[in-house]
Amino acid sequence: MRTFDLSPTTEHYYRQNGWGPGRNEIDAPNVCKPTGSIMGHAVAGWPVPSHVAATVAAAAMSGIKFDPKLCTFKQPEDNLTALCRTPEAYAYMRANYPWLDPNTKPNEVWGVIAWGLKILYGIVTIEGPRFNWDLREALWGISRWRRPFVASTWLAPAGHVVNLNGYKTEQNDIAPTWMDLDLAAVKEVIVDDPAGHHLPGGGYDSSKTGYHERYTLEEWKRYWRGVGIQILRKE
Repeated sequence: MRTFDLSPTTEHYYRQNGWGPGRNEIDAPNVCKPTGSIMGHAVAGWPVPSHVAATVAAAAMSGIKFDPKLCTFKQPEDNLTALCRTPEAYAYMRANYPWLDPNTKPNEVWGVIAWGLKILYGIVTIEGPRFNWDLREALWGISRWRRPFVASTWLAPAGHVVNLNGYKTEQNDIAPTWMDLDLAAVKEVIVDDPAGHHLPGGGYDSSKTGYHERYTLEEWKRYWRGVGIQILRKE
């Protein structure tokens, strides 16, 4: 039996709601994409752009100007959310995803998250977003390339984003390609859930940590959607 775990401590665990200093200041129940994305970057070794000046400067380099007062939050995921709710973000969403409900918040759209991440980090730091990921690809990326995966799931009825940061398998070698990964050998999927502890009957206990929630393969298959982003490892 072998365990791959990209986040062996809680150092890079980010929570979107619940109690304590980790709670997001902006619309906490609905910011799993920004929170999960920042968490994944932290796990992959990317410095976290937490200060407002960094956000404004990075945006300016991309030709995007906005009121710095929109990004004065202490947590970097709040600054990403704020960036993804600027007029520029709404314009980007309308131009690239005209079929979406006009009431959709841009931070709930993977393409806008990717747009915001490129602004914050100055370069492309992700693979995706894609909507046809094979679970073997995500797991192989963890074991072969040490890349966290930020996944859209059905853990909540309307969908929810969590971080896939590890797994336990009876396949002791690292498969040469993702297609050679033996999915049947996977015994446990390790998830860091920004919403807190997922309850067996559905819903969440946000007063408890969602760090290293563990699912059997059969459990995880019920929630997996094949949608998300893979975070490239910082060299």
